[in-house]
Amino acid sequence: MTNPAAEASYGARLARIYDLAYAGMGKDYAAEAHQVRALVARAGSAVPSASAPRTMLDVACGTGTHLVEFARLGYRIAGTDLSQPMLDVARDRLGDDVPLVAASFEALPAAVTQLGPFDLVTCLFSSIAYAGSSGSLRRVLGDLAALVAPGGALVIEPWIAPEDWLVGHIGHDTVTRSDTTVMRMAHSGVDGDTALIRMEYLVGEPDGIWSFGEDHRLLMAPSSFYVEALELAGLRVTFDPHGFDFGAARKGLVVGVRPHS
Repeated sequence: MTNPAAEASYGARLARIYDLAYAGMGKDYAAEAHQVRALVARAGSAVPSASAPRTMLDVACGTGTHLVEFARLGYRIAGTDLSQPMLDVARDRLGDDVPLVAASFEALPAAVTQLGPFDLVTCLFSSIAYAGSSGSLRRVLGDLAALVAPGGALVIEPWIAPEDWLVGHIGHDTVTRSDTTVMRMAHSGVDGDTALIRMEYLVGEPDGIWSFGEDHRLLMAPSSFYVEALELAGLRVTFDPHGFDFGAARKGLVVGVRPHS
């Protein structure tokens, strides 16, 4: 999942092993899509049916794995991402008929204006935290809200709240599928209200072993920041503190619905 502050990351090397790495960590994209649909319905927004399909946009869609699951739920899907290598994987997965647009957060409104508005807009896997600053985050939230059709919903998975961030934590995992093994180690730091993560990958394949590293900067903000910004953008907002069952930290999910009038 990629956006402006991560422009130097999420390149071809990570795109090559991204799905393998996170599948091995237990990320359940199908369960997450079902959870989003349930939250949207509970918040009063319409969900797809056989007689009434709904449109959806996944912002920072990465390799398109969430989009596959939303399509299975009846949504007419589209996606955006800053990383062209990640979108190339998504294109191979989804085919040529699905709109996939390379765009930063700054360019998003103009990039998708011909496609929207949408019945559902999502920005998952904490990609919103790449907005860079509190001011930029507030603007991006407003831009995302503007893409939502009347009666539609916006679902955002924020990043870890500042009080829950562990500085100096070492995370590591290893996954093997078929003839490929991926080992990942991550170290956490902090710079003011920004979480710093250094990730190192070691990849073993039949033709050899290779490695690479990436640095990530993710803005930390309390859930109240998201709620207040989206309410100012005209949405009716709720916050689910539990969020997805992935990883040790519970980041929650922000759900905003645009009233019909």
